Amino acid sequence: AMPSALDAIPAVDLTPSGTFKYIIIRATSKTAPGYPDASCGKTLVRGYTGCEYHADVLALSLELARTVDPDIEMVCTGGGRITHTPSPCEEGRPNVFIYGYSQAFGRADHRIASELVRQHFDDYKVEWSNEGY
Repeated sequence: AMPSALDAIPAVDLTPSGTFKYIIIRATSKTAPGYPDASCGKTLVRGYTGCEYHADVLALSLELARTVDPDIEMVCTGGGRITHTPSPCEEGRPNVFIYGYSQAFGRADHRIASELVRQHFDDYKVEWSNEGY
């Protein structure tokens, strides 16, 4: 496949610790081969402290990504919350817990999010639940 600016966008970007709102994004770019076919896109997980609404996470994600690829387009497919506990922590292994939903965007597919987070932080314990809000 032809390289695209999307390759330079990390699949996962989370605030290093704390509990915060997160979203799953389907990103595409005019530079990607096959655009606008969604299959040429990339699934992203984004979560940041200081974002009161899931829409704020999307806006910040877009702002950050556009510094790498000005042609990127993002659609949020759902949201929830993440609790990120880095090393060192009482549980031993650093961990990420994914749960809840977004009133604006609906519940993210936490299973997909957990797979991407696991690939990104290979030494982490990653768990998810559809309970909570």
